[in-house]
Amino acid sequence: MTQEPEASRDAQSHAVPGVRDTLPPSTSRPSVAAADDTAGLVSVLYYAQHSASQAVRFANEARAAHDEELALFLEESLRECESRIARAKRLLAARLSQVSPASDVYASPAGDLLRRGG
Repeated sequence: MTQEPEASRDAQSHAVPGVRDTLPPSTSRPSVAAADDTAGLVSVLYYAQHSASQAVRFANEARAAHDEELALFLEESLRECESRIARAKRLLAARLSQVSPASDVYASPAGDLLRRGG
């Protein structure tokens, strides 16, 4: 019987099924890691914009129902979303300006990140 290295057992004992490994991405694949980070940022931006539009809708409904306290809360939530949207846009612009146009990583029509020639 072979004995599994202790570090390997330790890492497996803390693994959560269905959750991506939280260890830093491999330095041998920086363009894939950068693309993954960018996709995450785009996702956060998308959901922040969706949350902002929902906050507007619900604030209007609260105001129509004469619930000023709820309307004010939702408007505050909207301002927080707008701040998050602006910051995400700045981060995204900065990261996209650092991406090489000749990157060997691209997204398939299904959204999977693939390497050219691989």
